[in-house]
Amino acid sequence: MYLRNIGIVIADQLLSYEELLSYRFHFNSRFISNYLSRELRKKAVFSGGDYSMIHVVLDKHSHYKESLVFHSLDVHLPLSNQEFIRYNSLSELKDRYEWCLSFIEQSFLIVSKKRGIPVKVLLSLNESFRENDYRNEWLFKRIKVNAFGLDIYLKCYFTTFDFRLELEAYDLNHTTIKTKGVVLRTMPDEICFKKEFRTVEVREECLLIKDFLGNDSFEISLDQLGNGEFHVTDKRGNQPDYNSFLDKIYW
Repeated sequence: MYLRNIGIVIADQLLSYEELLSYRFHFNSRFISNYLSRELRKKAVFSGGDYSMIHVVLDKHSHYKESLVFHSLDVHLPLSNQEFIRYNSLSELKDRYEWCLSFIEQSFLIVSKKRGIPVKVLLSLNESFRENDYRNEWLFKRIKVNAFGLDIYLKCYFTTFDFRLELEAYDLNHTTIKTKGVVLRTMPDEICFKKEFRTVEVREECLLIKDFLGNDSFEISLDQLGNGEFHVTDKRGNQPDYNSFLDKIYW
């Protein structure tokens, strides 16, 4: 089985350090795990067994185990209360990212020894993240709508504080940006966004973004985009208000 996912979490028994800080850590670090996981899948790294995930657990003590139930290589690394407080005192985002990467790199060294996986391949994932300036961004869709003279980009921005799906509308020559705006802003966790947009279609005078079941999620007027206006209609019905949660994970 090929490795597909990398995750870093704090063990349940350590949550008593400070629940809110642990809550923040989960969301603040999720975009790093997502980036590394997507890069890992490009490498086609064979795990040497029935394992698809490297699971880094910050815990009271260090130990290693292989779970056939969850198909994971679990690397438990010690995290003291003082060290976690130090993490939360870091004022620069880059320093916090590197703090996470240091634990992930320790786990790579252990997994490499245990499973015979080339450590250079694993370490290259972190280097790729650094070379990309610690950003996790990608193009979801590009749609040209000749009838309205539009070249539309839908881009994903997965950050330490939120996830955003943004639209940019250009003329067909891509020389002038007509308008741009946020289609979706939610919590920085795949659970909150991965099912919300899968396909895009043009229907009459609207751009429709559909979810994983093919239902309409968002509707955007092409005529308004052509006139330099951005307005999105959320077609999903009642949705949780994440604004208060987003405030909790911001520092």
